[in-house]
Amino acid sequence: MELESITVYCGSAMVKNPAFAEAARDLGAEIARRKIRLIYGAGSRGLMGILADSALEGGGEVIGVVPRQFVPEVVHDGLSDIIYTDSISERKRLMSELGDAHIALAGGIGTLDEISEALQLLQLRETSNPCGFLNTANFYDRLFDFFDCAMSEGFLSEAHRKMVISDDTPCGLIEKLLAYKPDFDCPFWEKK
Repeated sequence: MELESITVYCGSAMVKNPAFAEAARDLGAEIARRKIRLIYGAGSRGLMGILADSALEGGGEVIGVVPRQFVPEVVHDGLSDIIYTDSISERKRLMSELGDAHIALAGGIGTLDEISEALQLLQLRETSNPCGFLNTANFYDRLFDFFDCAMSEGFLSEAHRKMVISDDTPCGLIEKLLAYKPDFDCPFWEKK
C-alpha cells in the first residue's frame, strides 16, 4: 500500500502529560519526512497545533479541514491549505475521503468519534483505508480492552478486531499501516 495522505485525529486541548505533545511532534515530523500529506482538523492549539507545526517545520504539506462556525482564533494560519465545511458531519466525511489511512492520537470525544467512524467504514467495506492508534503512554489500552470484550461477547469478529492497528511509535505505526491488507473475505455477519 502507498500512502499519499494520512488523516490524523487528535485533541485541541492543552495536555497535562508531555508525552502526548512529544508523540504529536514526532508523528508530524515522521509524516513530513516520508513526504506524506497531513490531513487534520485545522487547529492551532493543543496536539493539533503541535502536529501541524512539526509537519510544516519538516517541509510537509498540511491541509486543515474545519467547519465555518469555528472561530478564526483556533484555526492554524500557516497551513498549506484550509478547506471549510458547513458542518462537523461534512468535515468528518471529507477528512475520511482525503486520507489513505487514519491515525488517532490522544484526544477526547471528537477524536473517538472520528476514528470510530473511520473504523466503521472499514468494517462495512466502504473503504479499505487502515486505521491506527498511536498508543502513547498506554492511552488507548482501555479502549482496546473494550474491543477485546466486544469480541469475546460476540459483538465483534476476530477479523474486525484485527482492523484496530496500534503502536507506540509513529514510525512503527506507519509501517503497520503500510503493511495492512483488509480481510474482506471474512464474513461480515457470522451465523450463530
